[in-house]
Amino acid sequence: MLIKRYFILYGGYKEQVIRGQVIEHLSECKSRGMDLKVIFLNYGGSGTAAMTVKKMSKLGLDYKILPFARPWNLLKSISDSWKVSRFIKQDAGKDTSVIIHARGEAGAVAGAVVKFFLRQKRVDTKLIFDWRGDVWAERCFLYEHKKSGFRDKAAMLLKIIDVKLKRKLIFTFSDRCIAVSGALVEKSRVKNTYWMPGYASQNLFYYDKDIRGFERQRMGVSDKLVFCYSGSIKDYQEPKMMISLVRRVKQYTPNVSFLIITQDLEKTEELLRKNEDLRKNTLVCHADHKDVNNILNAADIGLLIRRPGEINRCSFPTKFLEYIYAGLPVITTEAVPDISGYIRASNCGTVVNFDLLPYGIDKCEVQRLLSLDKAIVSSRAKNDFSDDKRFDIYKRLYSA
Repeated sequence: MLIKRYFILYGGYKEQVIRGQVIEHLSECKSRGMDLKVIFLNYGGSGTAAMTVKKMSKLGLDYKILPFARPWNLLKSISDSWKVSRFIKQDAGKDTSVIIHARGEAGAVAGAVVKFFLRQKRVDTKLIFDWRGDVWAERCFLYEHKKSGFRDKAAMLLKIIDVKLKRKLIFTFSDRCIAVSGALVEKSRVKNTYWMPGYASQNLFYYDKDIRGFERQRMGVSDKLVFCYSGSIKDYQEPKMMISLVRRVKQYTPNVSFLIITQDLEKTEELLRKNEDLRKNTLVCHADHKDVNNILNAADIGLLIRRPGEINRCSFPTKFLEYIYAGLPVITTEAVPDISGYIRASNCGTVVNFDLLPYGIDKCEVQRLLSLDKAIVSSRAKNDFSDDKRFDIYKRLYSA
């Protein structure tokens, strides 16, 4: 029996996620003979769909954009799911098994309902739940920390219940699960669950001695110790703690620069206004995804500071792979167990207790990190998280 594979992507993802993770995965699948047809469920209101279409068209990927309801519109979501199932049945043809790879909990809810309708149409269907993070933990965190009245608290509590019910639906209909962290593997109720950490392209991120020399000279940091952070400047990324850590290191290593790669330029400027003593030693870059690697190569040490909590325990930030692929040793906390465990095992950085920051890193430890061979850090990381290992799992996932 023939197999037709579909990748359900529910609208609303950030552009960097689409470019840096989804598109790269789909392109790699195509190059390895595991084509997937993308079904983009577009609820409107964002430019993500247009960008996705442009990128997929350029790479020759097969796709279909279908209108879809927002998550809270239950009746329309069911109706739209039926329409998606009708499209898949017509597209797949007769005597064809269907495999649906649904990214995220919102995509998997739609995938579960689509699978139900396809089964009613006597189409052999398997659903792969691609679990990227714990939405229930996020809702609980917001409920506990929301400073508002009874009405808003009640609304958030309903959202928590909603997530719990939808997750039960996902677990019931999923045949296989990809979990981004070991914590999610433990929580999964799907029998065939595979651990697969966040994805960063090994073609886009790598260490290059010549690039490093050129970029450090271009930025004027050839003789400096450069700490680097890449990502958003939201509170949960602990930007204030990173500033405090750099300031602490600067006390015993004066020639220090802080390199920030972000799209949140206004928030970064606001942060620096409150820390004027570090402004002249801070470089802020806004770069396309394809250009981030060159900037990372200019740095010495990557920062990934997270506060302990259930959300971080269930995560695997992609920036970690981007750092180590570019040869950067990483300073992190114990908040993300998969990452702190890997750093301890591979010696590609240091793990510090969050409560000890910014005093948990001394001069000797900084010097040890600087002594690590960046080429070796990069090479080992690319072997440990190799694309071949990933796609050995995908071969099993995408089989009948």
